[in-house]
Amino acid sequence: MSPAPTHPEPQYPTPAQGRAWGLLLAVIVTLVAVIAVGAGAGLWLQRQAQADLQAALERDLAVVEARLEQTVERYTTLLLATRGWLHANPQADWRQARTYIALAERYPALTGIAFIRRVPRAELPRWQAEANRRGLPVPARARPIRPAGPPTEDWFLIDWIEPPGQEHLVGLELSADPLRWQAMQQAARTGQATLTAPVWLANAPEGEYGLLLVLPVYRGGWTPAAPADRERLLEGFAVLGVPALELAREAGILASPLDWHWIDGAASRQAARTPPQQDIAPEAAGTSAGVELLDKDSHGLLARLDAGADWRAAAQAGAHRRVVLGNRAFDLFVRSTPAVERNAQSLAAQWVAVGALPVALLAAWAVVAAVRLRRAERERLTLLESDLQRLALVARHTHNAVLFTDRSGRVTWANAAAEALTGYTLDEMRGRKPGELLQSDRTDPLTVQTLREAVRTGRDAAVDILNRAKDGREYWVAIELIALHDAAGVCNGFMAVEADITERVRTQERLQTALAEATTLMDTIRQHAIVSQAAPDGTIVDVNEAFCAISGYARDELIGAPHRIINSGVHDAAFWRDFWVTISSGRAWRGEICNRAKDGRLYWVDSIVAPLFDAQGHIERYLSIRVRRPTARWRRRAHA
Repeated sequence: MSPAPTHPEPQYPTPAQGRAWGLLLAVIVTLVAVIAVGAGAGLWLQRQAQADLQAALERDLAVVEARLEQTVERYTTLLLATRGWLHANPQADWRQARTYIALAERYPALTGIAFIRRVPRAELPRWQAEANRRGLPVPARARPIRPAGPPTEDWFLIDWIEPPGQEHLVGLELSADPLRWQAMQQAARTGQATLTAPVWLANAPEGEYGLLLVLPVYRGGWTPAAPADRERLLEGFAVLGVPALELAREAGILASPLDWHWIDGAASRQAARTPPQQDIAPEAAGTSAGVELLDKDSHGLLARLDAGADWRAAAQAGAHRRVVLGNRAFDLFVRSTPAVERNAQSLAAQWVAVGALPVALLAAWAVVAAVRLRRAERERLTLLESDLQRLALVARHTHNAVLFTDRSGRVTWANAAAEALTGYTLDEMRGRKPGELLQSDRTDPLTVQTLREAVRTGRDAAVDILNRAKDGREYWVAIELIALHDAAGVCNGFMAVEADITERVRTQERLQTALAEATTLMDTIRQHAIVSQAAPDGTIVDVNEAFCAISGYARDELIGAPHRIINSGVHDAAFWRDFWVTISSGRAWRGEICNRAKDGRLYWVDSIVAPLFDAQGHIERYLSIRVRRPTARWRRRAHA
């Protein structure tokens, strides 16, 4: 019988081998689980860092917008002061302007400030002759800034300009440039300071864009209510120029580590690039509008916008805001840079790659490491926000009051200037609406309604309002209410920047009263007396209708003529010597004078001649007020 076949015994794993496989499986599962959790945590941290970076850019953009608006407001205040000075000194020339305006000390960024006078075309020779009598270092000559010439019969000429060294621009006619003329028309219609589109400034570095801020000057000293009156009473404009880069520097943009772009989307590139004294060529076919006043990284954001590409490009975060400065709309863009993104970058990805295995073995340590990682991330983000913190210091230490409120308008923070202005401490204001504490029965209800509507709709607003401090003191403030938005564009609060304008309002009220009184007095005198004004050499510079009627001469025949045109020859040389000695010594003279009309007839007038002085105490002109005497009686006296 054959032996039965043999089969090997089955091999089963030993308990030790089972535990080893179990441990290996547990290690693998733990490793995969921890790596998955770590990767998820790292991704979440990375997204959170980007969200924080985006929020930081939004806050930075809001601060820069506020700084730009404050800068334009400061320049507007300079123009308002200049306009008030022009009304108080209607015959002022460049030498008096130089004494009054100290640009180099107080406004070093400006290229210049000027008065643009409205001159009818027929009066250009007279204006040019008067300008050249002022003693300018170079001859004044009326000429348009563009070869095409001005669009109307009125010329708008630079009458004087500061600082020194720019007198060669006197006589330059600005309305011939479409960009300048558009802003001048808008300012004249609205009565408000208006910024031009980007222009080539005649007194700025070549190739650098600049902006002009234009404020209308009306006869009578104040802005007329009716548009037709604004056109009729327009005397000219107070204008200042500033390079766009200087405005950006004052707003803190140039010192920021972020990538900033400042664009005027409606501006003409060809018009902005064309120097003065040259015709503006038509835009090339297919060229889009828009001028980039600031391109910090020199990558041409405007070209990306024209091409319809994503303006953020490779940046991890970016913010955009439409801002209105001087009644002109601009676009501000800010993007993160690689250096900023490296500072804000989360270390989670590195942690997952290098520390996944130790975390798998030391889960407790992983939790601690994640906490420390998050803390390190916040510290890095804090470094990014250092510039914003410096801007916050400006809010704390500026002389303007700054308040932050929540969405409902209740105060959450106020700086020391706000406490000093209102008399309330931050603890007293926190949680209260400013109107509850500061408004009184004398506060304008329409202004209050404007602020309430802005808070309700989450929009910006700018008003002047009368407030009452804690101690009962009344004061005026110019409020710039700025709506703040989160990353989704939803309004989540407001920032109010308040400038104390009490003294300015009081000065305007006193000036308005004084101007009204002076106007009434002069109107009364002109209606009931014969009035003329003469230069120190006796040249007639102004007459009223009564003077023209009694002398028989037209106004154009009298202006610029010597006063002896009406000399009758009745009075001897001693009479006139006493007359001139009296008035040239600064004293008023009164007496009876016989004059000769154009048709040869004689007439007697009771005259008062008084010298008028300029700011330096020199005689600027003589004012003569006369009352006619009965002709027959004084004719007999003349031939007695």
